[in-house]
Amino acid sequence: MPLNRLNHIFGKPEHALESLVTKFGSQEGAYNAVQNAANQALKAGKLTPSPKGILPSGDLGNIINVGGMNVRLIGGRVENGQVILSSFSRKGL
Repeated sequence: MPLNRLNHIFGKPEHALESLVTKFGSQEGAYNAVQNAANQALKAGKLTPSPKGILPSGDLGNIINVGGMNVRLIGGRVENGQVILSSFSRKGL
């Protein structure tokens, strides 16, 4: 996991991810939990990528359940049947 990716996601207080990090023990643990939940949501047909595989972004991002918490995917894409996360947030959830 590139450190700059973790900083981009978890270094922004407005993403409100403290409780997610606490639940999963670290930023990397939280990221992996969101990644796994996103891939499960994709397989279950709960994500809405564009024909080019781009996931909705910002406030239009898909909301998924990660360990009992709602998380909004605010950037990412689907490649080869896997979600590539750009960013996510719990802001307003």
